[in-house]
Amino acid sequence: MTFNVTQLNDADEFVGCTAALRATDLIGSSLIASIAEAARKANDGATQFWIAATKEPTAYALTSSRGVVLSPFASPEDADALGECIAKNVTYELPQVNGQADSIEAFARGFSRVHPNATFHHKFTILVYELKALAIPSNVPGALRVATKELDLELLIEWSNAFFKHVNESFAGVNTFVTGYLERQALFVWEVNGYPVGFLSFSEPFLVGNTTVYKIGPVYTAPEERRKGYASAMTAALSQRLQQLCPTSSCRIMLNADAANPASNKAYQNVGFVLHSESATYTIQHHTT
Repeated sequence: MTFNVTQLNDADEFVGCTAALRATDLIGSSLIASIAEAARKANDGATQFWIAATKEPTAYALTSSRGVVLSPFASPEDADALGECIAKNVTYELPQVNGQADSIEAFARGFSRVHPNATFHHKFTILVYELKALAIPSNVPGALRVATKELDLELLIEWSNAFFKHVNESFAGVNTFVTGYLERQALFVWEVNGYPVGFLSFSEPFLVGNTTVYKIGPVYTAPEERRKGYASAMTAALSQRLQQLCPTSSCRIMLNADAANPASNKAYQNVGFVLHSESATYTIQHHTT
């Protein structure tokens, strides 16, 4: 079977072309969807989109300076074709690829036909959770409030840097991340007796039909305040707020957790999140001959 891979630079066109395919797994495709939604609003051309198809789209991917993200249902043939086409057409070095492990293996085969000296190395595995029945903790002190630039900017930049360092993620745009999320009131702090002990946020939501999908994260508790239930409490509080704000009849809320961090996984399970799937991230090493 021949797969045609098409490159799109327009986020609106990508969102429209992939809507039906993404609707088959809204939670699994949430990472790409939220990035595409942010790219659509930014309109900066920094993200490229790729669609593999026979007659109708069967898989898709996006590329940016942060790497490659593969759709969750990419077959080995789809992923192989995407890997080869992306390798031929992207002119900068891609630092990593995210997707299901078997899709990444096939992507690497296609990519390596163009760049035979590239090697792929497992970085981490993420567990994807979806909220089913929300359970609000009743015995955790504190309250959620919307973060503001005046009160929280410096602390949120410090905590965001600490979060990305903790998850071994190199991210040069922390200041932009914090200021952008503050502007759209998507950053929150958990306060205990007027003192902030942690923060969390949610990505740009996306709509498919009558369903709005929200992705919570990052979720961060200051090291000295951990093991007190704050992560569970603030995640539950934000989930409740998003359910109340949701503009559509159907609301789905998801988040990611590091598979190697049992404490965070337990925190989310305690408030009603259940495992949906998992995805892996592999670094791409570009070796010279």
